[in-house]
Amino acid sequence: MGDGFWSEDAKGEFVLVHVSVSNIGKRPQTYFASNLRLFDDQDRRFEASFEADAALNNGPTSEELNPGQQISAVIAFDVPKGLAPVQIQFCDSMFSRGAKVALR
Repeated sequence: MGDGFWSEDAKGEFVLVHVSVSNIGKRPQTYFASNLRLFDDQDRRFEASFEADAALNNGPTSEELNPGQQISAVIAFDVPKGLAPVQIQFCDSMFSRGAKVALR
C-alpha cells in the first residue's frame, strides 16, 4: 500500500475503516489513528497499522481538533485473511478505556 515515502505490505490483508471524528468537548484534543482498535468475533484486538495509515494519508494521521472541528480519515488494520471485524474501539488517548462501536 502506498507509492511514495510511506509504504507497507500486509502480513495478512488490510481492512480499511472510514471514520468521521468530531471534537464535541470544550478543549482541544488530538486525534491519533493509533488510538483506534479493531475487534473480531472472538474478541481479539487488532491495532491500526502506522505505516499503512501513513501511506494512505501521505503521512501519519494525527490531528489537533479544536472544539467543534471534525475530520474524516481512513484507518488501515493488518489482519489475518478472511477475518470478519465486528467492532471498533475509539479511544481519546492511549490510557482511555474508549467506546466500542459495532460494525454490523
